[in-house]
Amino acid sequence: MQSGRGIWGEDKLREYYVYIMASHRGTLYIGVTNDLTRRVYEHRNKVAPGFTAKYNVSKLVYFESSDDVASAIAREKQIKAWRRSKKVTLLENANLYWDDLAVNGLTTPRPQTPRCARGDILGAVHRNILELIFGLCRSAKCHSDRREESGDRRDRSTPDSRSP
Repeated sequence: MQSGRGIWGEDKLREYYVYIMASHRGTLYIGVTNDLTRRVYEHRNKVAPGFTAKYNVSKLVYFESSDDVASAIAREKQIKAWRRSKKVTLLENANLYWDDLAVNGLTTPRPQTPRCARGDILGAVHRNILELIFGLCRSAKCHSDRREESGDRRDRSTPDSRSP
């Protein structure tokens, strides 16, 4: 990190942020700043007319930090040059549900993927639904736990008489 002198003479570390903000409709904005809290405030309160004010882009959905301003600017340009699908993949790898990361200060997003252990964040019913739709939990332990929870004790080595 770069250091500098603060107003009162204390050493001050510099940090730069590349960030992605989104509207509730999915419009994306990529920017770079040295004060993420201030910048999010400016976007939300439409301090300056422009893209974010016009399209109501007010949700901080992704950010990364750097101690070098040149690398932060280069990263911003790199991300801006990507297709939308690649930008969405980047942000969803860090924040699957596009949670607003600045709701209670700048925090990390909630856990993004269901865990196979009992007592996970989604619960057994939600885990079953997600598995059916997306094929998420694939571990043998997860499957055996789910059969026990549902009371299904059939031997999986023999074919099911109901299957075609």
